[in-house]
Amino acid sequence: MASSPVTKHFSKRVGSNVESKTTSPPPLMGTARLAETVVTLATAHQLKRCAHFMCQQAQVLSTLEEQLSCIATHCQKRLQDYGLQQSVATLIFIAVMTFLPLKVVGAESAYDCGTIPCDAFEADPSDKPSLQRGAALYASYCMGCHSLQYSRHNRVARDLGIPEDLYKANLVFDPEIKLGSLMSNSMDKGDAKVWFGATPPDLTLISRARQPEWLYTYLRAFYQDELRPYGVNNRVYPNVGMPHVLMELQGLAACSDEAGAAAAKAEQCMTMDMASAGAMSAEQFDGAIYDLVNFLAYTAEPYKSDRLRIGTYVLLFLVVFFIFAWLLNREYWKDVH
Repeated sequence: MASSPVTKHFSKRVGSNVESKTTSPPPLMGTARLAETVVTLATAHQLKRCAHFMCQQAQVLSTLEEQLSCIATHCQKRLQDYGLQQSVATLIFIAVMTFLPLKVVGAESAYDCGTIPCDAFEADPSDKPSLQRGAALYASYCMGCHSLQYSRHNRVARDLGIPEDLYKANLVFDPEIKLGSLMSNSMDKGDAKVWFGATPPDLTLISRARQPEWLYTYLRAFYQDELRPYGVNNRVYPNVGMPHVLMELQGLAACSDEAGAAAAKAEQCMTMDMASAGAMSAEQFDGAIYDLVNFLAYTAEPYKSDRLRIGTYVLLFLVVFFIFAWLLNREYWKDVH
């Protein structure tokens, strides 16, 4: 049956609507929506590239850190080796500078006391009578040339147990000197250098500088030598400029060589015989020199007696403290297995 014109028109209208509905493109996005999508995609791409770059940089930094660590370790090792070498070199230099002058000074002799070995000596700071006799000898025979500029009269009087009035009456020969003053003398150093060839040294620390046994041997080793300005020489200190100030007590010894003739040098002196006697016998003079050197050993270290006494108490305290420390340590650790 043939369709009517109305039916044809209706069918054509519906078909065109269906075709247009199935084949038409989707609607377009808005401008803002499109911009947001583009920014999001660009940001994600940049972040991905940035993350990749950061990973590469992290690897580079890790490698660089390892290299720097190796370099630092190597440098530290080199510095330690250099520091050790420098410390050893410093110790060697100090040792050389310490012992070389001593070897140079003693190069002419095989002994510690010039041409002879030192005699045995042991100072006794607790022997007050010996110190008092030594102080009297020093004031009478030594202080005219040698000062004790680091000691004071009142300190010496107090340490030696001498009353101040008795000390000043017998050991201080200038009434204007106060007991609180230093033990100096009035000798001009320039004149002394002209008279003796060298300025007489201060003797406060001579016992620390030369050792007591050296002083004890030196003061008993003068002998007759007409070639010297004052007619005497010394076996411990050859060609010394000091006169034999204790000659009236000891006398004057004559030194002979192996052939029995007068020794021309201190090194050639083999035997010593008294050419002229003194006021004391050999034993008495040795005792007097002991007292004098004992006094000089005291002036070099006035606190020695106190130091020894305090040191004994300290050691006793450490022994008792160790006992209590050990008991306390055992109490703390008794429950630890």
